[in-house]
Amino acid sequence: MKGKESANLPWCAQKVPLAALALQAARARTDFFWPGSGRESPSLRGRGPVKRFLYRFGFEGPVEWEENQRHGWDGESSDAFWVIADNEQEALAWGREVSEAMVREFFKRSGWEEKAIPSWKEAGYANWVEDPPSPEFTNDLLASLLVVEQGKMPHDLGWLSRSAPEG
Repeated sequence: MKGKESANLPWCAQKVPLAALALQAARARTDFFWPGSGRESPSLRGRGPVKRFLYRFGFEGPVEWEENQRHGWDGESSDAFWVIADNEQEALAWGREVSEAMVREFFKRSGWEEKAIPSWKEAGYANWVEDPPSPEFTNDLLASLLVVEQGKMPHDLGWLSRSAPEG
């Protein structure tokens, strides 16, 4: 991005041209497509530049949860994804909704009954927007993260169960 308008913003809150967002999202295998193809997200059409925020969150997978309950441990995993939103507060709020749904799906895919699944929100796991990203995030890793648009759940909530280490 050129110009002084972005120079004072944190890198993740800078306005990103829609074409750049589409390229990054395509790499992350999301439901966003190239502008003008007729397949882009309807809510992004005509919106102009949007902002992306790196959302990070802690959680326990099913095995971690059982082990922590059994032994009194407090181990947890963490993951991250991009949230496309108008501001950091909206990104954080939507990130929490997606985290709850992803963790719930993780437990379901592990054979848990719906009523036995612990609530991610009620457990009070850490979650934040990170700017700048910690050194563990290489450019390739950042480009491969899931991209979620505010107000839209990812089509595949099982993403977390494939990316999280177990045990």
